[in-house]
Amino acid sequence: MHPIRVSIKVTGRYVHLAVTDPDHRPIAGRDQGGQLVEHGRGLAIVDQGAVARWVTYAEHGKTVHVIIVAPGVTLTAEEIAQIGAPK
Repeated sequence: MHPIRVSIKVTGRYVHLAVTDPDHRPIAGRDQGGQLVEHGRGLAIVDQGAVARWVTYAEHGKTVHVIIVAPGVTLTAEEIAQIGAPK
């Protein structure tokens, strides 16, 4: 079994979800794959509700980050960049 770590930050404006797994292989791009691809298919569902999604890679894994905004909230590109900036 591979360990998976989930981190969630909730504010009044957005939720930042980060899921880390030990598989360092890149995920399929949004325009790649289809129904026969074995990994990353659920990201198409995530993309329907997310205002931003990106992946960070490390030597021993990757983290998929997703930002979902509260109803009626619009984040600027600068705000999204600040959320994704390394702490």
